Amino acid sequence: KSSTSNIPMCGGQKCLLSQSYSEGSSWKAYKVTDKLWIGGLTPFLVPGAQKWSIDYPFACQTSEAGLFKSQLADGIMGLSNSEDTLMPLLEKKGLTNNRLFALCFRTGGGVITLGGVDQRIHTPSILGIQYAKLARTSNWYTLNLLDLALEDQITGIQNSIARPPTGAAIFNMGKGVIIDS
Repeated sequence: KSSTSNIPMCGGQKCLLSQSYSEGSSWKAYKVTDKLWIGGLTPFLVPGAQKWSIDYPFACQTSEAGLFKSQLADGIMGLSNSEDTLMPLLEKKGLTNNRLFALCFRTGGGVITLGGVDQRIHTPSILGIQYAKLARTSNWYTLNLLDLALEDQITGIQNSIARPPTGAAIFNMGKGVIIDS
C-alpha cells in the first residue's frame, strides 16, 4: 500500500524470483522497489529522511517451504556484494563512502553497523575488530581461510579446528570460504 512502491515488469509480467537453500527451505516471490531509510519506522521519525533514502529492491514472497514456514523471523535480508543490495546502494547514493558492515550476534539480539564498525559496542580485545580482504570479486564474500579457532569462554583457550596446511586448504577449494550470515 506504499505510495512510493514500484513493481518492475519483466516481459509484461511481474519479475519473479526464487531461492532454495541447502537444508531444504525455499521461497518464491516477485520483485518490488520502494524507499528505504535506516533509523525509523516512518520518514517522520528520521529528520531529512527523503534525502537519506535509497530505492531498495526486495521480494514479496508468494510461497514458502521448509524452515520459512516455522521460523520466528519475519523475512531475510541478503547482504551480498551484488550491486543491487544494501551496502552497494548506500555507497552509490553517497550515504556511506564504503561497503563495510559489521554483524554482531549475541544472546537476546545483536547489532548491525553500516559503513564500518563501532568498536564501542564490541567486547574489548587486544586487536579489536579485524577485516579480511576478499579473496575474489564476486557476489559472495569469499575469504582465504588460514585457520579457524574456537575459544572456550571459561578458560580462554583457543582450539584450532582447521589448522594449516591441510585443514584450511580443504575449505579454500572450489568456491572457497563464503562468509554468510
